[in-house]
Amino acid sequence: MDNSAPTFTANISPDSGKAIDAKKILLVLGSVAVAVLIWMYVSSPILTNVTGVGEVSATASNATVSFSITANDGSSQAVITAVNAKAGTMTGYLKTKGIAASDIAQGQVTAVPAALVTQGAQGYQATITMAAKTTNVTDISTLVSDIYTNGAAVVSQPILSVENIDELERQAYQMALKDA
Repeated sequence: MDNSAPTFTANISPDSGKAIDAKKILLVLGSVAVAVLIWMYVSSPILTNVTGVGEVSATASNATVSFSITANDGSSQAVITAVNAKAGTMTGYLKTKGIAASDIAQGQVTAVPAALVTQGAQGYQATITMAAKTTNVTDISTLVSDIYTNGAAVVSQPILSVENIDELERQAYQMALKDA
């Protein structure tokens, strides 16, 4: 037999592979950061904020009053009829005060056993919510008092408003632009 068979020897050392050094890592991270910043600048529009103030005042031209009317009776049908009659009387009164029928709103009747409202009560209680819009803003306190006198159980705080709100907002916007 021949001892002259070829032999293979490999020289393996820890430094023989490709080493990643800190310079290469910093170069890659820096390149990514620059690319992100360029992308943000290109894809986002440049915005400029300007602040201005425009203030307009106006006296109230309308007042809206919401109120509830209640009735009590022994049967559910009778209590609904009674509260609707009170609502009709209130609508008639509001019309005599110069409030147009189109400015009077009436909600749905709610009828419940009276015992749900007051402990130990008998029969049924019905409630209806109404609202009226008036242009007589200066006399609103008298109207609220008269609504109570004519059968309302609860009257909410009147809500004051102006008719030409769009025009007033436009004026305020123009003043804000001039102020900016």
